[in-house]
Amino acid sequence: MKANIRREMIARRNLISREEIMEKSTVIQKRVLKLPIYQESKTIGLYASFNNEVSTSVIFDRAVEDGKKVLFPCIRKADGELAFFPVRGLDELELGPFGIMAPFIRAGMGDCLSEADLLLIPGVSYDLKGGRIGYGGGFYDRTLHKLAKLPFIVALAYEFQILDEVPMCAHDIRVDVIVTEKRVIVC
Repeated sequence: MKANIRREMIARRNLISREEIMEKSTVIQKRVLKLPIYQESKTIGLYASFNNEVSTSVIFDRAVEDGKKVLFPCIRKADGELAFFPVRGLDELELGPFGIMAPFIRAGMGDCLSEADLLLIPGVSYDLKGGRIGYGGGFYDRTLHKLAKLPFIVALAYEFQILDEVPMCAHDIRVDVIVTEKRVIVC
């Protein structure tokens, strides 16, 4: 069932025009910037959008301007989990696995995800209880299960990605809030 939903949502998302992506992404990002958790956070985990995902560039620019530490993920080859590293400019990202921009790792850099107050994550579909269907690799779920304390998790989504219910497994992590171009859903 997850695979069918994933396929359908990705196909639908791929039909969105560049203009619509930018328009809706701007509205969604402005809603995130008004959230109390954004304003209170000191360290934020972001994702580099690809394949018509909601953009995070406005949030990145504002977070840097606000003096927040901003982290981006990359996939660790050793264990297939995500590691999050600080990024001060988008020029510190390079093309990584799956065609997703990721931080280039420098000697002495360590994973900083445990410092994050707020984590914005990508996904394919969500429900009103915070259920999330990702891309099927399990990267976020595996990584987040290793943390002693989860950050506040916000999903950025287009309204059509919200379903009444998505199938969840015991190991799936739920999100705390979903922000769309039409509303903020507190899960």
